[in-house]
Amino acid sequence: MEEMERLQDIRILSLYKQHYFDQYRFVMECDYSCLGYYDGISITDVDLSKDENGSKLFEKKSNAAISPVWCGTALNTKKLNGQFGKQDIGIFRCIKEGQAEQDKMQQERARKSPYFAVAFIQLSSREDYMEVAEKMQKMFPYNEQCEEYIVAVPYFTYDNADLIMLIYGNRMREIDRALLKIEKLSEVCYLHSVFGISEMFLKECGESKSVLEKWHGKKCYVDDKISHIVMNIATVGNETTVDEVKAQFTELLNTERGKKSGNIEIKYYHSFGHGKLSVDMCGADVGILLMMLWPKGLATHQNLLFGREIYNIETMIRVEELCVREPLGIPKKIKLEKESENEPGQWFARRVTDYKNEMQEVWGNDEGLYSYYCALAQIANTLAQYEGFSLSRDIFLLLFPAFKMFDDKLKQDLKNIKKDKERKNDRYREKMIHMKDAIHEFVNAVNSVVYHTVHTDQVFLMIPGCSGTTFSIPIKLCLVYLNIIHNVINILNDKQYTYSCLLTPELEIRPATSPIDVGFSDDDRLVRFTASQRSLYMPRHFIILLTHEMAHYTGTYVRKRHLRLQCISRTLAHLLAEGVYPERMRNGMGQHSPMEKEIYDILCDNVLEKIQEKSVTYIFQKVSDCGEVKKEHSLVMTRFLKEACYELLEEKGEIYRLIWTMGPELRQKAAEYDIIEFTGRLDDIRGKLDQNRRKLFASRGIIDTCIDELVTVYKEVFSDTAAYKILEFDQQTFSETFSVSEGNQELYHEDKNKTYDVQRDVRKAIIQRLTEDEKGNSTGQDLDDTEDTSYDSNWPDDLKDNLFSYSWTGDYLYEYAARCAEEIGKIMMTAGKQELVDEIRAIYDLFKDSEASCQKIYEKLIEAISSYERKVTELYKSIKDDQ
Repeated sequence: MEEMERLQDIRILSLYKQHYFDQYRFVMECDYSCLGYYDGISITDVDLSKDENGSKLFEKKSNAAISPVWCGTALNTKKLNGQFGKQDIGIFRCIKEGQAEQDKMQQERARKSPYFAVAFIQLSSREDYMEVAEKMQKMFPYNEQCEEYIVAVPYFTYDNADLIMLIYGNRMREIDRALLKIEKLSEVCYLHSVFGISEMFLKECGESKSVLEKWHGKKCYVDDKISHIVMNIATVGNETTVDEVKAQFTELLNTERGKKSGNIEIKYYHSFGHGKLSVDMCGADVGILLMMLWPKGLATHQNLLFGREIYNIETMIRVEELCVREPLGIPKKIKLEKESENEPGQWFARRVTDYKNEMQEVWGNDEGLYSYYCALAQIANTLAQYEGFSLSRDIFLLLFPAFKMFDDKLKQDLKNIKKDKERKNDRYREKMIHMKDAIHEFVNAVNSVVYHTVHTDQVFLMIPGCSGTTFSIPIKLCLVYLNIIHNVINILNDKQYTYSCLLTPELEIRPATSPIDVGFSDDDRLVRFTASQRSLYMPRHFIILLTHEMAHYTGTYVRKRHLRLQCISRTLAHLLAEGVYPERMRNGMGQHSPMEKEIYDILCDNVLEKIQEKSVTYIFQKVSDCGEVKKEHSLVMTRFLKEACYELLEEKGEIYRLIWTMGPELRQKAAEYDIIEFTGRLDDIRGKLDQNRRKLFASRGIIDTCIDELVTVYKEVFSDTAAYKILEFDQQTFSETFSVSEGNQELYHEDKNKTYDVQRDVRKAIIQRLTEDEKGNSTGQDLDDTEDTSYDSNWPDDLKDNLFSYSWTGDYLYEYAARCAEEIGKIMMTAGKQELVDEIRAIYDLFKDSEASCQKIYEKLIEAISSYERKVTELYKSIKDDQ
């Protein structure tokens, strides 16, 4: 048996950039001072033993290093003070139990190392990440007894990189060589490194005013030569600036370290671009570089020239010259390789051409539409660059399926609009506005995804770089979620309609889906799914939300719409009968005289039950005979349900006739009493019932609300049932999902409006009963044991308020849910669909109180991403452009 992995090491890697200021009063605190574009790096441990914010994200249900990353990033935000830009990247690894002591010793040495580098690595095949990580560790074995050492620790991330390597050492040259070795690995296709020097080490050097030869018992090799130190300096442009910079370098060379370093040659160049002054120092050593970077050093923001004469310095070093072999013979001409089937093509580039052509066509006729196509061309141009670059392929995978569907339907819609315009059809303008709205929504959604996924620090000429993304989208998790969505669609899609989903997280929002309608058939759907970015890091609940939301759009026969109409019709029949002959009247029979009690008893049989019987038939037939093609779809059905109820309640309608009809039972009972007295009491009682009918008919909002809420809950119950059957979650997890998705409910629901809370409780009860029935331990109890049938002066408003407290409402809901569950169970067992279900459950089960290590969870998620990539690649290959 393999050695178990249990110990987690979860950290937040923060890259800092201190932008331009007129005056630098703030000393940026970080772990490492960096060379190159970034000014500093910090590495923060995510402490799983405490939760400073009381976040549900810290509730430990699995070993996944997902929720802690979000919490760590959120807590890191407390370090912001307006003086620097920051990019956070969550990284993690698992430590084998038998290696804990050795790892602890390495980490202690890493903490005491003067030099550091982080390597962001992209692999030729993401599936090789573990093999490559193990190979790297073997390349750099740590030995505490050696004077010269390297500590190399591989980490994983849900961000863009396939691997992140943290490298610590006591010799700068060896770290440089280590990075070169990694880059030369055949599995590595790209490596971006950031080099840093420990701020603690620099601080101690600065305090002693000398370069430390040793630190924490190890030699620092400060005499090693550096071929070149190159500084690109952005200055105010004054001629005196060069003189002041020169004076500082002269002062540096006149120090004891400067003199010890020997012949140092410095050249100054005027340069174009971001920096105006370039300084090339040749022949210096590591000690000189340390002096430039220690507190108030020449290359730090504490240099008094910063803000007054200098805006920015980027320092680069060339440690040693590469050993390049001499060419053997005459070099061959490089030939362009043929495009591989697996390589990205030019689909987005062709879209740019299409949109430019449309821009040309509409110019002068509709400048508003011109701007919409301009926006499409801009975003397609950006995505074409992701499509054509294998290292950014994940972003392409994230957006291509939805963009392709949108583009296909946009072309179709535009053709129809042009035909309408040629025919001078009045609907031309309406369709054009609708198309513009769809383009606007789609472009905004795609832009948001790209912006918050890439979240890199952009360099501008005159202003600080834009690092102000409000949140970061974990691209690997999003690809996993899209794979789940793809599978859910294919499981429930029983009529081969076309569906695609654009996953667009937002800062804070209740989960919601909305179709982006542009040129679609009534059944094809491009669905935009929005949810809070916080929920992305809670996969145990977010996968339930995903499955639930996609079930709203997918599936035809499996939805059992005919049964839904029957159940709603029965519920409304009960509701109308309850409204006309409410419980408060039936409960009061004991206070009546014997004659009145007998009248009430007969009316209960003749009116109450017949209203239910006649209303069911009338309501069901009203919808069934309406002549609409999609009469059982919610929008159409709702309209005719309302019409049917009002027709039943109207004057001289079916309910009116039932109230005032003198049936044989009443005539027979009248013979037993004084006919005048009996008829008088009967008319009084029937008058009360008819008054109830009139009041209910006049309170149209009550009927409308009841029908709207019933249809909504039936739709939600189907999606709940679909999610339950596919994922097999437990009742507690389902209940928790509401809290996760809604956040602070007080922000979304008024205290006086309990409708949503009641609906939520009913949905929970349905799932609980489904769970119990499938386990064979159902109690057979009603869905609501606290049925409230008390009436007061709020009648008939309380008819609406108590809608989901009636046992018959819950019983019909459950009947519908149980039949849908049965149907979904059947479709899940059909050919090809069980594999999709298994693939979803394999991911979901990782977050259900799983004992799987964070490493094992990551492995499974990478497999899911690869599965999704294969599906998108298959779609990509199937494209047949008509150009």
